[in-house]
Amino acid sequence: MYQEKIITPPSGYLILFLFLIGLAAGIFALIGKFWVTGSLVLLADLILVLPGLIIIDPNEAKC
Repeated sequence: MYQEKIITPPSGYLILFLFLIGLAAGIFALIGKFWVTGSLVLLADLILVLPGLIIIDPNEAKC
């Protein structure tokens, strides 16, 4: 007989907060004289972090 495995994932609020901090840092670097640093921070922030933020409603699965 099969048993369901209960998984409790960590909260995503910390990553959301770090994403917003990185976004603000990249924008401030672009406004200032650090064009390359600002573009790299924004690129890493948008490509690596943003696709990982997913909202899954209760009783629904992500396939």
